[in-house]
Amino acid sequence: MEKAWLKFWDVYNNLLKLPKQDWKSALDGVATGSLVSTLLAQAAAASKDGVDNYGQMGHRPYWGPKIDGRETASIGDCVDESEFGTYRVATKQKLTVGRPRVNFRGILNQSRDGSWRVVQVQFLKGTQC
Repeated sequence: MEKAWLKFWDVYNNLLKLPKQDWKSALDGVATGSLVSTLLAQAAAASKDGVDNYGQMGHRPYWGPKIDGRETASIGDCVDESEFGTYRVATKQKLTVGRPRVNFRGILNQSRDGSWRVVQVQFLKGTQC
């Protein structure tokens, strides 16, 4: 499940580098439910505004309750975003720079084929990690 979480972030971080017609299939491989349509809308808005992501996130996953055969599981991640942010593509101007310790929680569902996909991503505002 941890690999699926990390793959989700890789696709998220690089989505706008793909041709627009490939966005949905890329997201469908790592996410499911309303999260896919939300991310597609965000990507379309960023593309229209000429904004993309730069850099890499450093992940420090930690576990929620044990999976124990369940089809839904949660994972926490204390992400280092200090080398990650957004920039204006035309000018290369950085618009945002992340923080070194950002606490996220992910909810993942296991599909019939055994693969895990992210259903929900929560930013745990005000929590330390």
